[in-house]
Amino acid sequence: MLIQTIKRDFAVLRMLESTRDLDIAVCRDLLEQQDRVYLVLTLKNPDLIYKTLPFFTKLKQNASFSDFRECFAQDGQFFLVFSYYDKPLLVEKYSAGSYALVERLEIGRSLLSRMVLLDMPPSLQYDALQERNLVLDDALQVWFNYRLEEISSYPSLTGARVQAELARIFRMLLGKEIATEVAPELLLFINNLVHGSFKDYLDVYKAYDEVYTLLMSLEEKGEIEPKSLLFRLWERAKALAGYVRPVLATVVLVTALGYLFFTFMHPPNTAGTGASQIIIEKIGTVDIK
Repeated sequence: MLIQTIKRDFAVLRMLESTRDLDIAVCRDLLEQQDRVYLVLTLKNPDLIYKTLPFFTKLKQNASFSDFRECFAQDGQFFLVFSYYDKPLLVEKYSAGSYALVERLEIGRSLLSRMVLLDMPPSLQYDALQERNLVLDDALQVWFNYRLEEISSYPSLTGARVQAELARIFRMLLGKEIATEVAPELLLFINNLVHGSFKDYLDVYKAYDEVYTLLMSLEEKGEIEPKSLLFRLWERAKALAGYVRPVLATVVLVTALGYLFFTFMHPPNTAGTGASQIIIEKIGTVDIK
């Protein structure tokens, strides 16, 4: 299957989704020498095209959003072309691995750095933050794909919704540190995301950079100290156990020594106890009475 334009000749490598409203396919441009792949969305619903055409036409003027390659109308359909990153999904790669705090902090920094770099509109950024679009490579770099399944809801997707999605992602990346309350700054950062308190992506990045620096410093010094109630109770129980164990050993030893001393000073009296006695009545031929 080919999608042809004046400048492009897209060969469909595989179809990711096909509905009444749109098709989403991974394609290669046969007119390019580079081994590069693209994600091509074909909008087929006239109402959807009418609503989204001005948005994406204007988006072409955003030079920062380099992942958006082009858009064009042809044969009553509207085509969107994006860069495509054929890498593992972040959620799958993360759940399959065991990442140290330093690595998880780097993943968070890469995510926010790419958001600041691309500076895409909130509605599109919300879509890009969904699990189906968020990918991670072996160098801990985060990339976005653009299976835009939320495209019909774009008018309602605000910056606050984007921050709520970021809160969800950072709860996954730093869930252990959040649960054990290693730093109030981290909890404040998550809370601000939940309430959409940041004015833009750069504001989010700056706040995260402070958390990043703090947690990295604590990690390097070996001072990551969880503060949750359950953790404190557990640590106190372990401390008490460490204290009680030698005390109990001392009590047992003193009791044993006391018992030995008592039995030595007060030997048991076996007379009249009813125990059987051996009576010698004769030695050889001599009777003993």
